[in-house]
Amino acid sequence: MDFSKFSPFGSSDLEGDYGIPLHYFLAHFNESFKQSGGTILDAYLKEFDYVTKWLLVSDYAFYDKNKKHDIVTFSLIPYIASFERMRDVLGGLAPADLKKIRKVKKEFIHFLASGPVFNINIKLDRDRKLHTDERLYHRRKIEMLIAQLEHWAKTTPAGIDNYKRQIKMLRNLDLIVNSSGGNLKAIRDIEIVSSLAAYLMSEVTSRTNVEVIGWFSDRDALLNFKAAKLGNLIFEMVDLYYYALCYNLNESSKADLIIGLPEEKNSVWYDTLIRIPDLLAGTFADFDYENNVLSHDKFVSVVDGLFLAEKRNLFYNINFGDKLSAGRMMWGLRHDG
Repeated sequence: MDFSKFSPFGSSDLEGDYGIPLHYFLAHFNESFKQSGGTILDAYLKEFDYVTKWLLVSDYAFYDKNKKHDIVTFSLIPYIASFERMRDVLGGLAPADLKKIRKVKKEFIHFLASGPVFNINIKLDRDRKLHTDERLYHRRKIEMLIAQLEHWAKTTPAGIDNYKRQIKMLRNLDLIVNSSGGNLKAIRDIEIVSSLAAYLMSEVTSRTNVEVIGWFSDRDALLNFKAAKLGNLIFEMVDLYYYALCYNLNESSKADLIIGLPEEKNSVWYDTLIRIPDLLAGTFADFDYENNVLSHDKFVSVVDGLFLAEKRNLFYNINFGDKLSAGRMMWGLRHDG
């Protein structure tokens, strides 16, 4: 990804008229990703260069006091079999979510170490913020997005109904941001997750012959944040970011974006697919890698079997502190004791 065409937005930069603003953290992540991660992703995609449909499935481990880290994991799955077939295979390898099992099947570990799925695991610092004045940051961003949609309403009137709907959503979001009880933590994480999902899908779109690409998230509070007033805000943001990033790559009309909507109750219809990022996010969140400690034996086989399998698994850290930074995390063999 070439971010030179983008005007930076974030930190102390709050100027501009209209556009789809992307926070600086994504540029830092991009700089790290394109060094080695992009090369590893290319090698993986070449194995599946005949595939034209892709799924990006995500799960999260956020703000759990019993975990060491906050993690988001994205699992890239080629559509090489029907949903029914994928559900059956994964259901046999992983019959339940990580928190419900006492042991991870060896076959599941082997599948993720050498099979068709590619995982990107990202650690976020728990006290993350996007700006010293996040309310101002979000309001300025919303202002720019509304101006962009108003511009499109004039230049592409065929989509005016959709633009008006999105403008209404953003104005409602502005009211929430500006209220004394506005949940800036949720809005912040919606921006981070939607930016990363859109970035990874745009990278796949630019690197292979994609006709359809979809994002499928585990059920999470972020997906239904203030849904009565905002609808599916995070999905709308993924759509806008994906468009902006693909446009930057001259890939704006190459692939159709689809988004999977999980049911509000009972099992998600693609639940077995979610068990892949669930396994990695849960293990990474639990792993006290500085002291080489895991809270349960079931995590040990995941760390030993997957964290070194870089042809299928990448790990990153994004720091949102005083100095934004992002870097790939490399693992060595664990030595107990």
